[in-house]
Amino acid sequence: MEDWYKIPEIRFCDYVESLKGVYDARTANIDVQTDERDAFTKAVMPWRLDDEVWRQREKKITMALGVFHQKLMGKFSGYTNLGTGHVTGLDLMKTDGTEYWEVKNRHNTMNSASAKTTLDKLLVMKQKGSTVFLAQINCPGGKVNRYGYPSDVTVFNGSQAYAYLSGREAFWNDLIYTISETFKLFTTHSEIQRFAAQQPPPISLERHSQSACIEPPSLP
Repeated sequence: MEDWYKIPEIRFCDYVESLKGVYDARTANIDVQTDERDAFTKAVMPWRLDDEVWRQREKKITMALGVFHQKLMGKFSGYTNLGTGHVTGLDLMKTDGTEYWEVKNRHNTMNSASAKTTLDKLLVMKQKGSTVFLAQINCPGGKVNRYGYPSDVTVFNGSQAYAYLSGREAFWNDLIYTISETFKLFTTHSEIQRFAAQQPPPISLERHSQSACIEPPSLP
């Protein structure tokens, strides 16, 4: 595997699949024709079409990255992304049912009402004997917003969440590096898909060091 791919805990093809929505957001058509801002904002700041297109594209990418993190966390060995519409209303679970997670892209994503709803869902699983987590991927200075949650709900920032799931502290920085290099090397999702298809089967027998989509042979 190429030396820019620094997160061997995640199979490379799973990483590529998780990025699909981010690539789509980067190339989505942004149809902006008129300045729809309020009158006071218009009075203070001149409107430029390029700026508005940039702002809306950034918003789409931010939303897509939230989905990316949920998908990627579900690719760790022993975890499953629950997607949308799951009976628990949560995002991620450990496959043995001992953990349930809600994943938010930012520390301020929820208002008080949605924070209460999320807590209720987490506590249902807590009462059934599971450990529950709220992951806030992006937190200024790493400081999470606990929303007054009780101490038996673990609230992680992104670095802490990935360290917990991967078992190593450096995963967060390695993920940022990997994503940065990915978008330098591959302009479209089709390009990185083709690259992934050309990768040889993994040769390491370590549990989390596979890079392609073929499982390594079982250890004796």
